[in-house]
Amino acid sequence: MKKTIIFLVVFFFISIKGNAQTVSVQDSLALVALYNSTNGANWAYKENWLVGNVSSWTGITVSNGRVTEIYLSLNHLVGNIPPEIGNLSNLLHLYLSSNQLTDSIPPEIGNLSNLEYLDLDSNQLTGSIPSEIGNLSNLEYLDLSSNQLTGSIPSEIGNLTNLDQLYLDNNQLTGNIPPEIGNLSNLLDLKLSSNQLLGNIPPEIGNLSHLVFLNLSFNQLTGSIPPEIGNLTNLYQLYIYNNQLDELPNLSSLNLDFLDIKNNYFDFGDLERLHSSAIYFTYAPQAKIGTEQNYQVSPGDNLTLSVVTGGTYNTYQWYKDGIAINGATNNTLELSNIQLTDAGVYTCEVNNIYFSDLTLVTENYNVNIVTNTIDDVTKSEISIYPNPAHHYLMLKSDMEINSILIYNSSGQLILKTNYKEKIDISKFSKGIYIVKSFAKDNKHVGVQKLIVK
Repeated sequence: MKKTIIFLVVFFFISIKGNAQTVSVQDSLALVALYNSTNGANWAYKENWLVGNVSSWTGITVSNGRVTEIYLSLNHLVGNIPPEIGNLSNLLHLYLSSNQLTDSIPPEIGNLSNLEYLDLDSNQLTGSIPSEIGNLSNLEYLDLSSNQLTGSIPSEIGNLTNLDQLYLDNNQLTGNIPPEIGNLSNLLDLKLSSNQLLGNIPPEIGNLSHLVFLNLSFNQLTGSIPPEIGNLTNLYQLYIYNNQLDELPNLSSLNLDFLDIKNNYFDFGDLERLHSSAIYFTYAPQAKIGTEQNYQVSPGDNLTLSVVTGGTYNTYQWYKDGIAINGATNNTLELSNIQLTDAGVYTCEVNNIYFSDLTLVTENYNVNIVTNTIDDVTKSEISIYPNPAHHYLMLKSDMEINSILIYNSSGQLILKTNYKEKIDISKFSKGIYIVKSFAKDNKHVGVQKLIVK
């Protein structure tokens, strides 16, 4: 077997040397390694590979005895990029997109110091982007999009100061956008969308003075859009939708043709800054306002619910349990001399006269009324059984009952339902509960202790 392999290699190099265009041994070996590691026998296009002059091999360009371009996109390559690819030291263009390449990008790719175009998009590459990619100082085009790459964007990517197009979108990249990305002063297009990038947008992105297209959408970016983004006076399109961004600066200095900011935490104060601009932008929907609040109050207490959100031209409407409250049209709602009937879930809808496509909704304000502790339970207007109970609870009353409320031992409302004879309590934890029944007139209240075993 060993003699056979030696014979084939010798025969291969004799055939190459006999051709008019002699190719270096290291380049020839690198191409054979690529062929073998990507199932070359089943490529869609492989004319003359391993048999003819190397310069005649499909997708290969040779200049002065060295390989300068590999174009094998859409060619059914299956397997991994071999480390020998790093031996093609005169390579200018490497196109392997739209294949089925797997495994990691070999760090040896950083040896291709003359490389100008690297296109590996639409494969199944995994692992991190090797930091050695920062050695490709002549690179003008880098496309690693639509793979399964993980880990952080290496800070060394900031060394690629000749880049004019950088596409890392549609991967699984995490961590922060490195501030070194601001070193790419020649960049025209930047796509980092559809990853899992975190944290703030670095202000250094404002250094990309030639940038025309920027897409940061579908990540988990937070905080404010840095005001330095206003320095991007050549920016034509900006996509930052589907993040968790919460403040938009004045973008009046930009000549944007299109801006997409929907599905963030922007309020009408942010949008009003764009109202007088000539920018066409999409803004709806946005996330709910604030965080969910829980209030424990007693009958006779007073409670003020308030909405904190930006906007000068806002209108407000409060709701209780999904029903609009008549006259509750301010950013605050006063609940005075609270009664049992005030228990419920309150929300507020905020609209703006300039932005009819968007309604901002608050998170829930849960108001629970605490009237009795377990030791204070009085005679009930209803009977409950079985008691102790387990999976269900049966109710019986001589009065016309409107609703049933069940509280835990801490006075928190666990269940609110219309009256029915059988109530599912299968998800209740073991413990002691209070069952309250409200008559149709809401004046008669029955209280009963319940044990769930």
